[in-house]
Amino acid sequence: MSVNSIVILRILFWTAGVTSLYAKLDHNILLNNVAVPFFTLTLLAIYYLENGKDNIFYFSFFFCLMGDVMEMSDDFSHFISGLMAYWGASILFSFALTRELDQPITKVIHSVKDAWPLILYFFYYVLLMIFIQPSLGDVFIPICIYALTLSYACALGIVVYLKKRTKRLAYLCTGLTLLSVAATLIGLNRFYFDHKDLFALETVFYVPTLYCIYLYFKYKQHAIQ
Repeated sequence: MSVNSIVILRILFWTAGVTSLYAKLDHNILLNNVAVPFFTLTLLAIYYLENGKDNIFYFSFFFCLMGDVMEMSDDFSHFISGLMAYWGASILFSFALTRELDQPITKVIHSVKDAWPLILYFFYYVLLMIFIQPSLGDVFIPICIYALTLSYACALGIVVYLKKRTKRLAYLCTGLTLLSVAATLIGLNRFYFDHKDLFALETVFYVPTLYCIYLYFKYKQHAIQ
């Protein structure tokens, strides 16, 4: 029963992704709003049915769910609330990565060669903020805080993967990298570009992001068992 339920939930997850993609291309806001919550809800249910015990997964995906729901509204306060929810998820992803290391990150990085992901994402963050800053207005500071936290999580993911090179870390590193692309597209689409068809690209990157991060927690659970 459990296996059949998981298969159904996986199909529902990808169906929701395709539905959201179609809805954004068709500019069908209602259909997209119906599909989006299923991204995180289905993965939360799958992880639970697989006897997942890592609270970081539950809390981070709950934050993602809250962010997804809040971002459906055009209300400014809802936008900020959604941004803070994504920020919370980024902090938890960073914490999950620090658990993978046997020593503090400052002791892992011994040279510029070790620190290149941090340097790369720092410049990426600065250039992106400079690029969209004129359009941000009152949300500049919240977006700066979120973008910096996510950039750190992405860079840390690459550092930790290069250090340990495990399959589960490859999934997490890939997921966070895709998340940085999705977040960049969201920022550009909301504050710079004025072409609604580009909103579909957010789904193209965001859906695989969540699935890759789920696979990290799944394989971590198996490693513990």
